[in-house]
Amino acid sequence: ISVYFNMMEGKISDSNDVVVSVLNNNDISEDNKFLYISKLSTKVSSLSKVKSEKIKSELVKSMLVEYKLGNILDFYDVEGLSDDLINFINSEKYLNLMIYQILLTQ
Repeated sequence: ISVYFNMMEGKISDSNDVVVSVLNNNDISEDNKFLYISKLSTKVSSLSKVKSEKIKSELVKSMLVEYKLGNILDFYDVEGLSDDLINFINSEKYLNLMIYQILLTQ
């Protein structure tokens, strides 16, 4: 698998179900999962579907998680208010999206 990922030049845009399946696959090494994440463009829609706390952390750090309250709370339950979670919450792109969503509901 690592040979395949290293040969790839672009980003991987697998479906959400495929991403979760790869990340939860016990036959794939953690190193290869991190390599997969580094090539990934798909955002995980539900962080609670990912089993590994290390993988969850890498997804949040890489901003590969959809900006949803459920995902924020799921990660908070794993790591508390870590620097990675604070950066995710405060990222300008996501903060603007959250403000826009709040304005739409008013």
